[in-house]
Amino acid sequence: MTLLATAVVRLRSAVAWSTNRAPAVEGTERANVVPLAVSAVGRPRVVRREPAIDVVRGLGLFLVIGGAEWGATWFRLLDQPWADGIAGNLGGHVAWEGLHAHDLIFPGLVFVAGLTLPLTVVAQINRGDRRRAVLRHICRRVGGLFLAGLVYNGLLQLPEPSDIRVMGVLQRFGLAWGLAAVVTVVLPCRRRLQGWCVAITVLLVGYWLALRSFAAPGYQPGDLSPAGNWAGWIDRLFLLPGQRFESWGDPEGLLSTLPAVASVLLGAVVGELLVRWRTERPPNREAADTHDDLVGESMLDGPCAGAVSKPSTKAHMHLLLVPGRLVALGTGFLLIGYAWSRSFPMVKQLWTSSFVLVTAGWTTILLAGALLLCGAGWTRPFVRFFTVIGVNAVVVYLASAAVDFGAIGMFVVGGGVTRLVAAGHEAAAELLGLTGGLAVAWWLLWFLDRHRVRLRI
Repeated sequence: MTLLATAVVRLRSAVAWSTNRAPAVEGTERANVVPLAVSAVGRPRVVRREPAIDVVRGLGLFLVIGGAEWGATWFRLLDQPWADGIAGNLGGHVAWEGLHAHDLIFPGLVFVAGLTLPLTVVAQINRGDRRRAVLRHICRRVGGLFLAGLVYNGLLQLPEPSDIRVMGVLQRFGLAWGLAAVVTVVLPCRRRLQGWCVAITVLLVGYWLALRSFAAPGYQPGDLSPAGNWAGWIDRLFLLPGQRFESWGDPEGLLSTLPAVASVLLGAVVGELLVRWRTERPPNREAADTHDDLVGESMLDGPCAGAVSKPSTKAHMHLLLVPGRLVALGTGFLLIGYAWSRSFPMVKQLWTSSFVLVTAGWTTILLAGALLLCGAGWTRPFVRFFTVIGVNAVVVYLASAAVDFGAIGMFVVGGGVTRLVAAGHEAAAELLGLTGGLAVAWWLLWFLDRHRVRLRI
């Protein structure tokens, strides 16, 4: 353990990790702060890292590293037809058209990347950083994510250029976030929210018109089949067979990156509204003081810092307005998305416009639930579990490919798995093995978080 701790201390000097820490505030720990606005009394308000965003990101990454299969195995243990249906929905992607719960993971994480734009890029501009410097930072981050994605695809194995997949998950993250961040920098500060909405509309409607107006040669315009869709044909036109994930194209392909930018911008819109709603003060004085005390623990360091011993029901009701507004907003996204899906089906591999809106709606509602969980004292272990995963997203994704946590977990709980298999309880044995692998992965992430190691690109 001492050797591992020493290695972590040395690693901290080479890994980019947050240095913008606020002074110790009761109820918070290691919170990054950036100035965002000026309060009504003229004192600067400071936006902190929002734990609810880390919880949503951590939940998505937990499902990526094996949590989805772990949850599906629990349902298979029930040995009921309805439970098997839920297990299939949670543990696997839909074949082409439609939406499974598993299909929400990746677009949800892309949406969460947009949630942080008001807390990062916008905050850098508001505190006076030059736009040219911000653009350089964006380019470096996009390049780093793209390179990390190529490494994930096997770049270090030195394959032939025609045999390495060019696009991928991290590449989509980098390109979509980078283009959305450039749009954010270019837009005037006072018209940023309106500009985001216009860009989202142009991207989603334009993508819909493109796929409805064009198709692969030999197919009718508007064909959305794997071989006939226009986005897949663009991939086949510019990418060699070995550079694509599928023969028809790439699920993270070239043209479908544009609606992914809209996913990031939708997250930015929700993040900006979240900041505004969390920093507005209610008219009632007692509710206002309670608002500053409770909200300040997670996101706002306002001018008022006194604790309220027994806040009134009215004050707590005001704090419930933000999750309620998010639920209403997410429901609006869902209604528009599902209505649009009748003429433009939800296809994850094509990242269709209806798919963007529906996944954004569910993620927004999930964010509302995370806000409620973060505000309740009894949920702290639950919040902590997912926050540990969410703060080291790049480590989680790269480690899921480089480290066989399942094999390590079998080393830990292999004896119990063997006994369960011998007794004929295969599903329980699978569940125990998955639990061991997830426990090992979480312990590693907890260890890194305990020593404040953050791998940032």
